[in-house]
Amino acid sequence: MDDEKKVASIDKTVSDYRAGDYSWILNSHECVKDINFKLDLGKISFNVAMSCLTLLNSTLRKNMAERKLDGLLNYSDGHSNEWTIDPKSLTESVQYAILYWSDHFVDAVKMVDAYQQEQLLVELKRFCKTQLLHYLEAILLLKKLDLVSSVVNSVLSCLADIHHPDTPSILQDLKLVSINFRPQLMVSPLQVYNHALISVPQQTEYYLNYHQMTSARITIGAKKNWGPLNLFGQSEVVSVAISPDGRTIVSGSSDNTVEVWDMQKGICTASLVGHTSLVHSVAISADGRTIVSGSSDNTVRVWDMQEGICTAILDDDCSEVHSVAISPDGRTIVFGSFDSTIRVWDRQNGTSEILEGHSRGVKSVAISPDGRTIVSGSGDSTVRLWDMQEGTCTDILGTHSVVTSVAISPDGRTIVSGSEDSRVRLS
Repeated sequence: MDDEKKVASIDKTVSDYRAGDYSWILNSHECVKDINFKLDLGKISFNVAMSCLTLLNSTLRKNMAERKLDGLLNYSDGHSNEWTIDPKSLTESVQYAILYWSDHFVDAVKMVDAYQQEQLLVELKRFCKTQLLHYLEAILLLKKLDLVSSVVNSVLSCLADIHHPDTPSILQDLKLVSINFRPQLMVSPLQVYNHALISVPQQTEYYLNYHQMTSARITIGAKKNWGPLNLFGQSEVVSVAISPDGRTIVSGSSDNTVEVWDMQKGICTASLVGHTSLVHSVAISADGRTIVSGSSDNTVRVWDMQEGICTAILDDDCSEVHSVAISPDGRTIVFGSFDSTIRVWDRQNGTSEILEGHSRGVKSVAISPDGRTIVSGSGDSTVRLWDMQEGTCTDILGTHSVVTSVAISPDGRTIVSGSEDSRVRLS
């Protein structure tokens, strides 16, 4: 039986695998207790993984939709912007292998011996050396670009768990290509061989292995290695925050939305809609469950990170909100406004207190690690310290210009402020 027929058989008989339901396998040996019936799950996973990789290595190619290439390197038939798939090129079996090879690979590596692990690695390396561009094209045809990061993360994590010394680093390049060139790739799958290859850093394994598949080359100003990761939103990003576990980024934008990003996958997982003007500031609670956002629409919104819903709105007759902060215990939200006030909102009893003292708009606020002190920076060129419990100003630190940002060190002993005179001050 050839590999496509093997995969076709799998695709037709174990649909539960796609849904993550393995109970039919795990319980199958209990069907008839008086018969010695047992499935070797390691062998099954090994055979399926090998068949999937072998099928991909022998089937994937450039321009699998078999369309006449236009100037935009697009798959469109000229009448629609939708990409089209030729079922003869991407059969159901091939589509299954494209989407699920990594699941079978990871399962197999965990259950087989060293010899079979090495066989899997040989086939994986062949796939990485010859098929990654075709695989990325196929993923785009199936409209599953977001899958690439998950595939790479799971395979690399699996190989790290068995301490394999020869892990293909080119897979990490593939992940970064899918993230950094997302806007170009979403225009057309054939951009895999164009911009998303020409502009790849030239000392990466990905570029060195595949650069011959494009006729163009950057000779002046070409990047050598990957730089900072770029996450592409829909509009100007005004503010950002990162979760305590380092896995999630939250951004506030000029299109009035709050966007939630998965750092590992490099994708936007949620766009929180509710504000009616640009979002000046965002913050994340210490437990990573709550997002707070402040906007020019004169409101502060509280969001449930997991559910992606707004759980509270504070509209306390204030002006546009420039900065927000949330206390370490998550009970108190502090925000500074254009009207020169600071408001302290107790989430548990729903009350708020107004702190007055600044003579111009409050640009930035921060809360000390012990939750006792608020620090604020203002357009009046001062930094003020406030006792959160008493609601009183305990100190005023003069600067030389409009204070645009403030922060407190983890030990609570140092206050840092940035101002429009290009200075950073430590107090």
